[in-house]
Formats: sequence, structure tokens, C-alpha cells
Amino acid sequence: MVRVDGATLTMNEETGVGIETYSAPRSRLIDREREIADRLGKREDIKLFLKLPRWFKVTTPVGTYNPDWAVVKQADDGEPIVYLVRESKGTDVITELTSDDRDKVLAGMKHFSCLGVDYKVIKSANQI
Repeated sequence: MVRVDGATLTMNEETGVGIETYSAPRSRLIDREREIADRLGKREDIKLFLKLPRWFKVTTPVGTYNPDWAVVKQADDGEPIVYLVRESKGTDVITELTSDDRDKVLAGMKHFSCLGVDYKVIKSANQI
């Protein structure tokens, strides 16, 4: 068990990964992230995933930015592992984000593109 930002993260005995309990106040955000974690934990192509802690920051021209997820996924052809960064929002349409979120997401896209890391805004785990 590991405590990060008010959440208790434990290994799901059935799937080997996941988020078991939260001690943080419940919210739609936590529910959405819990749903994503639960679905990722059930996928065989997902080898490892983690909710990035608040201290993981990317410096951008519009301020610091904290993406949500780091994911290690088996490639569709079954061969190499691919590394992904995902931002979970209530929408996957960038123009529907607040201007602050949109600016940070666009800067995050540029940042991770320069590193050769696949980055995308998602609404659900099916979009990983």
C-alpha cells in the first residue's frame, strides 16, 4: 500500500494492478479516474499504469502542468512495448476545455511529442 495525495493505492489481487481505495473526498473526478484505473487493470495489453502524483510537473509557457496517467502498453502487433501519457478530462474534445486547461494540454502535447512519447486527452479507458 502506498499513500499519494490523499489516496491509498494498493495492488488489486485479482488483476495485479489498480487503485483499491481512496481516502480523499469523493468527487466526479475521482469517480472518473477510478473507472479508468479499474478498466485499465482488466486489460491484458496494459502492462503497467499509474496515476501520476501531483509533484510530477511539466514546465510549460503557460505554467506547470500535471498530466494524469503514465501507461505501458503492448503494441497492437504484440511486439514492442509503447509508452503513453494520458490526460483524463470530462471530454476528449480539446476545444471544449477551459482556456487554461486547453493551453496546458496543448503545451503537454508539444512537450511529450519532443520526447517521442504518445500523448492524448481521453474521456474513458477505452481511448487508451
